[in-house]
Amino acid sequence: MNTGNLGFEELQKTAARISELITLLDEREMRWLELSERMGD
Repeated sequence: MNTGNLGFEELQKTAARISELITLLDEREMRWLELSERMGD
């Protein structure tokens, strides 16, 4: 099951995906804040 490199490669892929998702969430949060500020005007 564990061939040595496979676990590390999967961990790298997962860490990269988590980083992508955090970036997307940050972008969406900023957009949401922009829109919510406009609604308050």
